[in-house]
Amino acid sequence: MDGEPDPTLSGPGPGGETPDDPNAAWRRPVGPEPLAAAVPAPESATSTAANAGPADNFFSRRILEVKATLAGLTIKQMWQTLVVVVVFATAGFGGLDTVTPPVKTFKPEEKHDTGELTIVVKRARLVPEITFGSRVIYKKEPGRQYLAVVATLTNNGAVPEKFGPISGTMPMAPVGVPYQVPMPAPPMRVSDATRAAIQPGITDDVALVWSVPDNAVRVGDQITFRTPDREYGSYTVGYGDGWMNTNTYADVTLTVEAPK
Repeated sequence: MDGEPDPTLSGPGPGGETPDDPNAAWRRPVGPEPLAAAVPAPESATSTAANAGPADNFFSRRILEVKATLAGLTIKQMWQTLVVVVVFATAGFGGLDTVTPPVKTFKPEEKHDTGELTIVVKRARLVPEITFGSRVIYKKEPGRQYLAVVATLTNNGAVPEKFGPISGTMPMAPVGVPYQVPMPAPPMRVSDATRAAIQPGITDDVALVWSVPDNAVRVGDQITFRTPDREYGSYTVGYGDGWMNTNTYADVTLTVEAPK
């Protein structure tokens, strides 16, 4: 095909032929064109919040709220806020626990006021039985003895104190000693061994008696006796008003003596 153009050629090509197809093979790149590197778009705050977990969102909101609150406080208000935070943090570790008041004590032969009675404790004795003259008040019991305390009681109230079962039969009791209160109900007058009933303003010597196991107390032991404080009020069981034990008390310690 001399003198005729070759339709497969493009010019001006490497051989100087007449221009033909602009997309001729020789004009195409030999290899694939390199791709431009993808540039990540900046992550918006909305996108970050959307991808955050529930806990992250919660704490982020709380932090923003705290910052906004603190920004509007004066110096004085900030100090007041700090004090409140410290108080509650201390309470979480027991810093606000109620302090137990120290136990009150008194000594033998020393006056002690319970609110209703003034008590002067004299002595404590351990005896196998209690008699008055020829009468047996508390008889011998196998395996048991009687722990007796002699005290002077003055009625400071405006009503007689009969030491009944509602108001409390005993103005004191031994601590850490298993006991039973024998009948008839104590206390009893030292003068005639009858049941005590002290009128307002009257002072009387009484004996307080507890039945204890043989091995619970020995002569020479130091025994603590607890005396509850008393207050006047209404009985919860509906029997009127009178003196009742409270939750506070005082202790006295006595050395147990042998029978006289």
